[in-house]
Amino acid sequence: SDLAASASPAGIAVVAVARGDAARAVSAAMSKDGQPVETFLVPPLDIDERREVATSFQSLARFSTDPRSAWLLGRLGLIDLVLRADVAASLPHGALSEADLFAAVWARLVRRDERHGSGEPSPDGREQALLALATQAITGQPPVVADLGVLPSLRSDGLLLAAGPTAAWSGGDQFATDLIRDFAIARLLALNGFDALGAADGPRWAIRATVLALQARLLTAADVTATREGLQASFDAVALVYGDRWSDLVDEATLTLGSSPAVLDRSWPTLIRDAASGFARLVRLTAQRYTEHGVADPVVADPLVALYLEHVDELAGVPREVLKAAGKMMTAFLRGLITHGPDQTNPTRVALRERTLAEPSLNSEQTIERLGLLGPDLDERAEAAL
Repeated sequence: SDLAASASPAGIAVVAVARGDAARAVSAAMSKDGQPVETFLVPPLDIDERREVATSFQSLARFSTDPRSAWLLGRLGLIDLVLRADVAASLPHGALSEADLFAAVWARLVRRDERHGSGEPSPDGREQALLALATQAITGQPPVVADLGVLPSLRSDGLLLAAGPTAAWSGGDQFATDLIRDFAIARLLALNGFDALGAADGPRWAIRATVLALQARLLTAADVTATREGLQASFDAVALVYGDRWSDLVDEATLTLGSSPAVLDRSWPTLIRDAASGFARLVRLTAQRYTEHGVADPVVADPLVALYLEHVDELAGVPREVLKAAGKMMTAFLRGLITHGPDQTNPTRVALRERTLAEPSLNSEQTIERLGLLGPDLDERAEAAL
């Protein structure tokens, strides 16, 4: 804030480069004292660019066939890691979450598939060194690395920054990218639990790594409903001290989980408790974090819309504002399919079409828009209704 305020009178422009999850805070810091801020968003790769990636790297081609894994092709940092680790073939078929990539990349790049040649650092040693640096990132305490011979191997594998010409006065080893740092912190949280977040005063920069660790916890849960409830209680306690944002993370992990349809379906009884407060939070999160200008990310919104359509008749006593928000979400989902989705039939869109045609009146603006957004799922009945 001080830098931005001082630069303007001196005729100097300040450019800040930030991740999406930090952009709002950085903009707020730079706009204090009335300094104007212009934002330029570098988006993920678009549909044509993703098609080019899938064509250029045959090992990635299969991810383009499933909408719940095609998101990978838009994320250059993750593509780089998947290709460097050569783990595309070992990833699950069908829907993917970032936790699946994390597990595969960590096993191959960090633990080297448990291979340990003579004179080489052990997989455990390599992992412990990264966890020590992750602990330092959260707590600020100097890392304790038992085997210093591990560090050169992590640098040569591109997991830590290589020693440069200024290494003599650097503060020690650093992660090569913030993505590697997120993976290491996610592994730390998965091993040691989430208490470290409270001990570190709830650092907002660790939210992405926390969501990744929550995904991993949900993927391996024997009882995903009970696990979700326990995690939600823990993060509600964190939110009381460090802000409401922390209460959203369990649901954010659920929405971005490759298996989110199954998790949401099993969690439905808990979502409709207390006037459907759990469902209302999922709808709010979808609108706030996965919807831009009224256009939702169809991959994230699809399972939630499908869940709502399946159980809509059970929501008679739900507050009107929750149903209104759900209605907006369904329209945003249809816009997202037209804007970002593949040009093919979609089961959730078909179910939404049937629900819309069954309404007693088809004259509302929202209903007309929904029928007009059916795309490949526009049939003769919907066309006649329009």
